[in-house]
Amino acid sequence: MRHYWVMIKLAITLLSTVLLLVHMGPISEVADAAADPDWSTDALRGLRSQLVFQSGAALVVLLVATALSVYKPQGRTRFGWRKALS
Repeated sequence: MRHYWVMIKLAITLLSTVLLLVHMGPISEVADAAADPDWSTDALRGLRSQLVFQSGAALVVLLVATALSVYKPQGRTRFGWRKALS
């Protein structure tokens, strides 16, 4: 926890994990509708746009976490400064 980018990446990871677990509800609904032999596309109309939006948001979050890992912006936390001075 010496750099801010590590703390931000940890927060992004924890938040995205919680949101993706919540996202399992609509995926289960789509799976149940697909398993039904009499399914129609009307039953999935609202869920399709929700799944596309949430998948796009998840992709953006993953790209931000990857960018933080690659570029590693400057800036130390208070703990990092104390360790560097010791």
